[in-house]
Amino acid sequence: MAIFDPQQQRMCVRIVYDGAAGTGKTTNLASLCRLLATQHTTELYSPGEIDGRTLYFDWVQVLTGVVCGFPVMCQIISVPGQTVLTPRRRHLLSTADAVVLVCDSAPAGIERAREGLALVDEMARQHGRLVPLVVQANKQDQVTALTGAQCLVQLERPEAPVVEAIATEGIGVLDTFMAAFRAVSRAMQAASERDDLHVTVGRAPVAAEVLARLDRETLDPEWAAEMFLEELQASFLVGSELRDDLRSEDEPPITKRSAPPLAVPLAPDHEVEAGFVWPAHTGRQVLTSLGEAYGHDRRVALDVDGKAALMACGYVLRTSRADRFSDREEARAALVRAARERTKLDGLLPPDTVLAAQAATDGALWLWTLTTTMPTLVELDTNAETAEQLAIRRRYVIALVDAVGVWLRHGFALRLEPLSFGMSEGTVRYLGPLGGAADEEALGAAVNGAIAAVTRLGWDVRAFLASFEQELHARLTREEVTRASAVTGFPSAPAPTGVVD
Repeated sequence: MAIFDPQQQRMCVRIVYDGAAGTGKTTNLASLCRLLATQHTTELYSPGEIDGRTLYFDWVQVLTGVVCGFPVMCQIISVPGQTVLTPRRRHLLSTADAVVLVCDSAPAGIERAREGLALVDEMARQHGRLVPLVVQANKQDQVTALTGAQCLVQLERPEAPVVEAIATEGIGVLDTFMAAFRAVSRAMQAASERDDLHVTVGRAPVAAEVLARLDRETLDPEWAAEMFLEELQASFLVGSELRDDLRSEDEPPITKRSAPPLAVPLAPDHEVEAGFVWPAHTGRQVLTSLGEAYGHDRRVALDVDGKAALMACGYVLRTSRADRFSDREEARAALVRAARERTKLDGLLPPDTVLAAQAATDGALWLWTLTTTMPTLVELDTNAETAEQLAIRRRYVIALVDAVGVWLRHGFALRLEPLSFGMSEGTVRYLGPLGGAADEEALGAAVNGAIAAVTRLGWDVRAFLASFEQELHARLTREEVTRASAVTGFPSAPAPTGVVD
């Protein structure tokens, strides 16, 4: 059940990742720690494990946004999946505000998940409350994997939100968490509107207290031997790396879909073909000046996420494997689309932005985005309440509302946290990627992420929220405010009293 901490002036909710042993619960939390590096307040904590198997829980805390007008601290916990550790699992599920059921998407894995789901239902009946459920169809890289919709049919949960994932590669991990958090937020908001929201007032328990509570659970004295046998059985049922001598001659090996080989992009220069640079004239001038700074070797290495970046002559140049095109016309269409999106940013677009599609040695074209270097708002923040800092924060609020307007009018995603905005000549500009089409529910999650980042920076959150609400009504149309309010929780009518800057 949610807890309100009056000292911290924030809500605390708990999302519990449930599932059989080896389905990827710990992998999900480890990936979340990487993806939410600027928002989590604790490192991933696993107080006990054997051979990578969780014995108590995995734990991380994340600042996630706002519910019912208060900032939210989210405790994300995974349960031990071994059957012999069910008493510990049972206690953790009893404390959940939402449950994420992590499934191995292979048919045998879904059957194990269905058996485990019975305990979730039992806990709901025992405690007399419905807990939102989100299903993650993990390990989609197996050739035998069922789709998310097929998993829901097998689990007999057709209405549950489902996310297809490959947690080892970070695919679907953040989407799963945000789906669970939205489910918690909606449930609490609906209860508040019914005047039926029950919240415990006090300090939320920390990991050490939960560990001490689990240690009091009685376990079978032969639990270690039972767990070994259970793991051995699971390896026969759902293991994706069965040894050849355990597989019949007629049974094909279980393989994974292989990723395409990496290619090496070349930094763009003035020899980019006509029609593959934007803006045409000034963009080519920029590329000419950059070409002189590269030297003879223009090859740029990709990082582990398939992205490349370099700095030269006051510009930051970025590309990624997703921006590689083997077809010339696809590359040209992508450049035109990217240029149109950037023009829709209006005053948020960094000055002298350039797009260029540069051919690599294999003939593929890589779409590069060039922006002038500028400090991000996080780099400018000194965590001091000076007039200069307050002015920067106010400009960020205005830019944030403008970004919300861009999202609503044009339907493509922006990253809204302060790290994605920079300051150039006294104006806040957008430095983050344009993520393609996105719905308005994703906008609500993005605004919550921005508020969580502001909270982590130590800003006055109440003043920030009041300023955001004020600018929302001042800078957007009434229809846009209504749409924004539906997904962010801010009132659709302006506050009747003054607002704190």
